[in-house]
Amino acid sequence: PAYDLTFDWWNENVGKKIGVKLSQKKYDTRYDAAETASIHARVVPSVHPIAILTTGGPMIVPIAEKIIEQKIIAIHFTAAYTFLHRPAGWAFAPHRSYASQWAGFTDWVTGQWKEQRKPRIISSIFEGVSGKDIASVLDPWLRANPKIEFAFGATMWHDPKPVDLSGHVRKLMEEGKPDYILS
Repeated sequence: PAYDLTFDWWNENVGKKIGVKLSQKKYDTRYDAAETASIHARVVPSVHPIAILTTGGPMIVPIAEKIIEQKIIAIHFTAAYTFLHRPAGWAFAPHRSYASQWAGFTDWVTGQWKEQRKPRIISSIFEGVSGKDIASVLDPWLRANPKIEFAFGATMWHDPKPVDLSGHVRKLMEEGKPDYILS
């Protein structure tokens, strides 16, 4: 739906004025890097897209280098990863990074916190390239933050494509006793 709203807005407010209408084709990557790479290899030669819209690590990691070679812009609708921020990159991420968003949330929480003790925060991320990228920036910042207690002192990992995270969350709640889980 967010894509649809973006296309509708652009076509109405910009496209009409310049005589260009954008259309989109949607492909189900199943949030899987191998499926994304396979679809990309099949679709790009036949469709010749001017841009690709992505929404997560498994949708950008396998094509990040290819889009540079193919000169196709990728618009990454979720927060970015450190490897997307480079001068010669072709992936545009409107949100700076997950780590900066979570750091901003943490700063907001500590500004609102009314209790005498520090808020207890857990970071829980899916295991994989993009999850490790997030944690590589976020963990040192959380460990060094004097306004919080960083439960476990490191990110807690979970399966990248879980069917059910309730067992993982229950364990975090019981063992870490958090006020907030960044996930």
